[in-house]
Amino acid sequence: MNKLKHFTALLILILSYSAFPQAKISERLLERLNAAQKNNSAVRTLVMLKDQIDAFELDQRLYAEKASLEYRAYKVITTLKEKAAETQPFLISYLKSKSPNEVVQFKKFWVVNMIMVEAVPSVIYEIANIPEVWFTDLDREVYWDKPTDRSPSYSRANSSEIGLTRINANKMWELGYTGAGTIVMNIDTGVDGNHPALSARWRGNQPGIPDSVAWFHPPNGASTFPFDTESHGTHTMGIMTGLDPVTNDTVGVAFGAQWIAALTINTTGNFQSNNIASYQWAIDPDGNPTTIDDMPIAIGCSWQDVSAGDCNVLYEMTFNSVEAAGIAIVFSAGNAGGSPNSSTITRPKNLNMTLVSTWATGGVDGNNPTLPAYSSTSKGPSRCGGIGSLLIKPEACAPAVSVRSTIPGSSYGTKTGTSMACPHVVGAIALLKEAFPTLTGHELKMALYLTAKETPSDTYPGEDNTFGMGIIDVYAAFQSLGIPNPPTDLRAYSDYSTPTSMTLNWSDPTNLSNGDTLTTENFSIHIFRDNVWVDSVNGGIETYTDFGLIDGVGYTYQISTKIDSSGLESGSIGTSWIAGGSPIPNPPTA
Repeated sequence: MNKLKHFTALLILILSYSAFPQAKISERLLERLNAAQKNNSAVRTLVMLKDQIDAFELDQRLYAEKASLEYRAYKVITTLKEKAAETQPFLISYLKSKSPNEVVQFKKFWVVNMIMVEAVPSVIYEIANIPEVWFTDLDREVYWDKPTDRSPSYSRANSSEIGLTRINANKMWELGYTGAGTIVMNIDTGVDGNHPALSARWRGNQPGIPDSVAWFHPPNGASTFPFDTESHGTHTMGIMTGLDPVTNDTVGVAFGAQWIAALTINTTGNFQSNNIASYQWAIDPDGNPTTIDDMPIAIGCSWQDVSAGDCNVLYEMTFNSVEAAGIAIVFSAGNAGGSPNSSTITRPKNLNMTLVSTWATGGVDGNNPTLPAYSSTSKGPSRCGGIGSLLIKPEACAPAVSVRSTIPGSSYGTKTGTSMACPHVVGAIALLKEAFPTLTGHELKMALYLTAKETPSDTYPGEDNTFGMGIIDVYAAFQSLGIPNPPTDLRAYSDYSTPTSMTLNWSDPTNLSNGDTLTTENFSIHIFRDNVWVDSVNGGIETYTDFGLIDGVGYTYQISTKIDSSGLESGSIGTSWIAGGSPIPNPPTA
C-alpha cells in the first residue's frame, strides 16, 4: 500500500513537473538540467532524503557517554545503515520501474541518507517533487589542489626532511613513537604501491589482509593494487609515512604507520559521489561494524570542489558522520591566497562545524627558519558564519614549500602547495594516536590546534586568517594530552638515630594535567639526589629511604611523576635536609 501511495503521488506530480520546487534543486544542478534537456541526456544527481541522522548530535552524545572507540564506531555505522535501509526502498523501487534509457544507473549511500541517480532531466524533476526528498544537487567533478611548483629530487641516505623537524616529529621518534599500530589514508590521485619507501607499509601487503580493505578505486573496484594517475597522491602519502628501509631516507612524519588509499581524483569517475563513497568505505572497510582495526585514524584530503556552495550541506553531513565514527578529516587550505587574499579557503574546507572540523591546513616555508607564510596559501575567514575562532581559517599550518617526498617510479621530488602541508598534520595525528590509542581523531586534532606555535614571521598576535593558530607542534600536543601532575608535600628527614640515611615522604598525584584520573598502577615516582637520579618506586608507596649518606652533610632531593607507558614526566618538586639531623642545637627556652 505504501508503494502504491507513492506511485500514485508521483503520477500526479509527473503530469505537472514543470512546476517543480526549484528550492529543492541546487543552482548548479538546475543549470545542468536545462542544458541536458536539449538532447535529453542523463545527468548525475545526488538525491538527499529528508529523514537524516544528525551525526553531529550523535557524536556529542557519545562523548557525553564516554563511549569506547569500539562502541562509538558500531553505533555510528549501524545507526546510519539502519536509517538508509528503512527509508530508501520506495525511491529504489521507483528508479527500478524506469527504463534504462531514463535511469542509466543509481547508487545507494548510508554515510549520508542519499542516492546517486544518473537519469534524464524529466526523471530528476519528478524525484525533486517527491515529498520525502529533501534536496538534489549535481554530482560534479572534483579536483586536487594542484601544487604551484614542482621539481625532481633524489634519495638522501640517513636523512630526514627539515619540515619534519619543524613540527617536532623528531622528538616523538626519540621517545619511540613512529605511528606504529595506526592506519593513515588519503583521498587523492592514487599511490604508487611499489615505491620502496611506501610498499612495505601498504596495509594490503600485510599477512591476511585483503586488498579490498586497503585500496578503494570506484566504480566497483576498478583496480586491486595501488597506482597513481599523476604523482600528487604518492607525494602526499610519502609525507604521511614515507621511509626507505634500505637507505633510511625519511620523508614521512609517521613512518611506522600503515596506509590505505582511495583513488577518486584525476581519474575517470572523479565525481563528488565517489569521494563520498571513499569516506563511507573508510568508516567500515571490511563491512563489519564491530571491528575498528581496519579504520584509519585520519584521512588526508588535498582536493577541492570548485563549484560547490560555500557551506555545502552534503559535505557537512558526510564529515560529521566520519568524525563521529572517530576518524579525523584533514584538508589542505588551498592555493588561492594571492589577490584577493581573504576568504580564499577552497571548498569544502571552508566549512566550520567546530574549531577543528573542517580542519584546513595553511602553508609555511619550512626551509626558512622564520617560517614565513607560503605566498599562495589560502586564507580565511570562512564564509559560513560564526564568531571568534569558529570563523577564523585555517586552523593551523605546516610546511608547504619545496617539500621533498616520494613520487612514482621509486623516485623523489619536491612540490609546493598546501597539499604538502595537509599530510604533515595527518602524520602528526598518527604519532599521537600511537601514544594515546583511546582518543578520537577529533580529540587529537584539538590537541594539535591548541598547542600550535606562532612562527617568527607571524607579526599578528594570536590566531589569524593566514597562520591560524600557528605551525603544528606534535610534541607539544603530546605533552598536553597526558603530562602527569607532580607529587606534593615532599618531606625529607634524618636524625641522630639514622645518621647515614634519609627518609622521604610525599603524596602521589591523582590526575594528569588535563584533569584525567591517574591511577597508581600507571606511574612511578623518580627520585633525584643533588640533581642525580637515585631510584624510582611504584605509585602508591609514597615513601623512600636513601642510604649510604654522610653524617652531617646536607642533601637536596627532587622527585617527579613519570607515566610508565608513554614516558611523559611531570615537573619536579624539591626539599633539603641534613643526614643525622641538624648539627646546630636549638637554644634553651623559658
